[in-house]
Amino acid sequence: MQLEPIILSVKQVTEAATSKINPNLPSSAFLLNQVEERGLIWRTRITHELKTQDPFMQEEFLAKKWAEDIKNGDVNPVKLSEAVKLFMSTATTLGNSISLSYWDQQATQFESANNNDTEELFTVSKLLDLEWQKLIDEARLQWQHEQLAIKRAKFTQDMFELINNVEIVTQHIQTLGFDPHIYFSPLATGELKPGDIELIKRWSSYLEDDDGIKRLCELLGRIRHDEARERLESVKVSHNVDIPTSNLNSKEEIIGIKLGNDIENAIPSELALLSDPDASLLFDLKLIESRLMCFDLQGAGFISEEREIIEEHLANEEKENGPFIICVDTSGSMTGEPEAVAKAVTLFIASTAEKQKRSCYLINFSNDIHYFDVGKGVGLESLIEFLKMSFNGGTDVTPAISHAIKVMSEEVYKDADLLVISDFIMGNIPKRLVSKIERLQQNGNQFYSLTIASIDKSEQLGALFDDEWVFDPYTSSVKELVKFKRELNSKTRSQANG
Repeated sequence: MQLEPIILSVKQVTEAATSKINPNLPSSAFLLNQVEERGLIWRTRITHELKTQDPFMQEEFLAKKWAEDIKNGDVNPVKLSEAVKLFMSTATTLGNSISLSYWDQQATQFESANNNDTEELFTVSKLLDLEWQKLIDEARLQWQHEQLAIKRAKFTQDMFELINNVEIVTQHIQTLGFDPHIYFSPLATGELKPGDIELIKRWSSYLEDDDGIKRLCELLGRIRHDEARERLESVKVSHNVDIPTSNLNSKEEIIGIKLGNDIENAIPSELALLSDPDASLLFDLKLIESRLMCFDLQGAGFISEEREIIEEHLANEEKENGPFIICVDTSGSMTGEPEAVAKAVTLFIASTAEKQKRSCYLINFSNDIHYFDVGKGVGLESLIEFLKMSFNGGTDVTPAISHAIKVMSEEVYKDADLLVISDFIMGNIPKRLVSKIERLQQNGNQFYSLTIASIDKSEQLGALFDDEWVFDPYTSSVKELVKFKRELNSKTRSQANG
């Protein structure tokens, strides 16, 4: 089977699909990569299908058997007659209008006893071989082109649907303020299935259309966001310093007595010699010899020099957002809206963690657990496959929290916070596990819970978590549990006083 028609078909589809991609969308690089990868996969698959589904394999076998007989010299009038009959049967089946009378004449002319022309027998046999193979090749080529046209149309439709779906999802997540590059990376491994796109659309629609979920995600997004601390830091600062220096050309102050001939600065006792005619001769002599006692005067100047000085300052430092561990309940009691909401919220948090370069670890639990390290950057399709998991069994959060605590012992997740998303229809957490949680809380790890259930079910929770929220998926209402408990206690007191 020749690959040229298939390669041409792949080229036509990829060029048509590429022309449909909006280059201004953040997902354009992802789409270009997906179109190229799916084109290569489609070429391999179609090559295999056309080869294995070839309807002319039996005819090909008979034609090759006749060619082998010719090659081995095993040709006689009887075999030629049989081969001609098979050839004409094949032509009739394939609807080819060959000259049946011609070949019937060629077969019968060698059956008479007086025709022993061996050379002519082989010539006719070889001509039959060529016509037989040509007949099959033409029929096969026509069939391949028909199949390629059908499969190319389906593949083109799939590509256009992929492009349209990805662009719709991109608009969804951009509206929500998410970074599309997190979802649609050109380096993503594997193949994103159409069903995966539908799931993303469904989960993003929850976040887009449901005000309660958006409020919930805003609350979760503020975890540790506003925490800050003061620290004393040493800073090297450059200053210009004025250094005093002597200036002999400036006569600003007396610094001593010197011998000279500067009459203006002569001391009073020397000037007193001029009052006596005899003493004035001594003054003149001192002046000539520069031996008058005079005031020594000079001025002061400054030279500016740059010097580095170490200064200490108090600085407000925003606390760095640490890693996150999320435990998602996929037990039977979560089936339906609660599980869909839980996974939509999980997708949001995992995406936010990726955007903020925070390590994120997911644990899917029921009676058993599965886990997934988002921080290793294994691609969107792997995250979707993980989120699609559902146990539909009973609920036991103990293995999930135990595994989370074990992960917190690793260097990457030692400062991790834990969020448990569940309806919390479960038994109590063992005391030994509670003790471990309390020790981690003392070391700075924070534990949060998100209850997805009606408000009245939230009373089953204990005071294990630092912060607790309740989301009712049927009314799209969010309440902080502390506030809820305060309202509940107030209502109880009112009823007691009434």
